[in-house]
Amino acid sequence: MAAAAPDPDVAAATTQPAVRPRTEVAGAILDLFPRLKERLAASIPDEVRESLATVTWHQVEALHQMQAFGGAGATMSEIARQQRCALSSATALVDRLLAQGLAGRRPDATDRRVIRIAPTAVGEELLTRFQRGRHRIAMQAFAPLSDEDLEVLLHLFQKIAAGTSGDDSQEVAHD
Repeated sequence: MAAAAPDPDVAAATTQPAVRPRTEVAGAILDLFPRLKERLAASIPDEVRESLATVTWHQVEALHQMQAFGGAGATMSEIARQQRCALSSATALVDRLLAQGLAGRRPDATDRRVIRIAPTAVGEELLTRFQRGRHRIAMQAFAPLSDEDLEVLLHLFQKIAAGTSGDDSQEVAHD
């Protein structure tokens, strides 16, 4: 499938200074998030949609994070840190994964007092379905963008992700 031609509006927006006040533009961007979420949700493949009836995005994210620790799995503290939540919240999340058979407990190889949590074969299969679905969702969502536009969007998201620590009182440099 051929990529769409670069959008002149996007090119102009990335090279010309903003005409509207920065706060107004930021508000307009945030106002787009619900529409983007709806668009992404509408493109979820059926097999992923069926899985979402029994598992939450947080559970899928936790399984993915556990998988990143390799076959050994992750400790409850590591899961809480990755999820950026309290240990009690991570415990409740893991309890649901254990009850659904998506994760299992494993002893630590070097310290028998430590218990690790890792995806089961069923959890791994669920992650594989989600990864395939995620790829199709992305391809549909980004179809209106040219390859060049997509590179610009990636650069902008990377720039935002690398931004400040969240302290609104800090001054931010503008290019």
